[in-house]
Amino acid sequence: MKQFVLLLLLVICSCTTGERDLKGNWIEVLSPDMPYVQGVCIKDNGIAESIGMETLKYHGWEEHGNKLILNGESIGNGQTILFADTFDIISLKNDTLVLKDRDRIATYARCNGDVMKKSTSRQAYEGFEWKEISGAGLKLMAQSNDDIRLLVDPLLPGVVMVRNGDVAPHALIRIFQLKNKRIYDVIDILSSSADWDKSQTCRFEETASGRSGVRRYVMLPDGDYAEMIDSMKKQEPVPSTCNGWGTGNSGMRYFEIFDNAPDKAIFMEIGQDAPLFDENSIELCETETDSTSMDLLYTMEGELRIGHEVRAFIPSGSDREFWIVDKTGQLLEKYDNITKGQKNGKPVKVTLRLEYNGKWDDGFAAEYDGTYLVREVVDLKAE
Repeated sequence: MKQFVLLLLLVICSCTTGERDLKGNWIEVLSPDMPYVQGVCIKDNGIAESIGMETLKYHGWEEHGNKLILNGESIGNGQTILFADTFDIISLKNDTLVLKDRDRIATYARCNGDVMKKSTSRQAYEGFEWKEISGAGLKLMAQSNDDIRLLVDPLLPGVVMVRNGDVAPHALIRIFQLKNKRIYDVIDILSSSADWDKSQTCRFEETASGRSGVRRYVMLPDGDYAEMIDSMKKQEPVPSTCNGWGTGNSGMRYFEIFDNAPDKAIFMEIGQDAPLFDENSIELCETETDSTSMDLLYTMEGELRIGHEVRAFIPSGSDREFWIVDKTGQLLEKYDNITKGQKNGKPVKVTLRLEYNGKWDDGFAAEYDGTYLVREVVDLKAE
């Protein structure tokens, strides 16, 4: 089976380089039950980038005889450790590379970028499954289970995590509009907010992204603020810098600009554990938006009535009526406080953050045009 997968990869991959040329995207040939892709991108001028490995970052490479040396940094458990791995080149023939690292032998296929989009970068957590979500000009692979899932939030805009029992979504990815198509537009946007501490002066530094057509930047302390942070790090860990947007010793924070969308920057924060989204699958593209997408988090105003057998929400300007399921644990109490009763069916004005859950075919919900899950109660007023 492994030989078949290798042959399949070689058919997909492009053969455009010489027999002894190491440069290119090298994808490790894994067993068929592995749903992720990993490897290394070897570039000109000694530059190397990891493929599908967020906690193992290659930065450079050297070839000495039959040895391939890859250096970079390992990120995890709040630490970043520099390393250099030496591999024996067992064979290199056109688009097939065989490397030996101590007692482990691995086969790689030189592939074009299209192969990267066929799989996720890693296996899903136990009980979770990968699914593509899209909306608000964004598309990516995300994990979900019955209690936790990721949604595209057009209001942010970006991606949020919703979890049953939480009173509000948690932002994971944010898109910034770059007025001047430069990364420093981000600082201009952030520093305009009232809670931004302007004494925390910052700068950007470009780092390897591991993806073709994507430039990655990290925000770093600058000037006197940088000296202060260096002094603090000698005394205790500094989880984050630059008002929470900069690098620290806890997880990763970075911004990316795509060549096909130079007027946007995507911010991502990744903790010590692998995120519920595949950071290598993110695309900026045209997407359709409607009121019944199951990938979006909606912010809607309307009329709400809650009774013994009633959970009715009518969006403003619509004649459609939807069944409401509260996932925050707050809606019923707030409704009763406003209406001075107990599920008395009185109409109230609300602003809710909602996830569309389709048309239910059983119970009282079957009589409605569809079902929304309440992910945040923004406002609730008596009519």
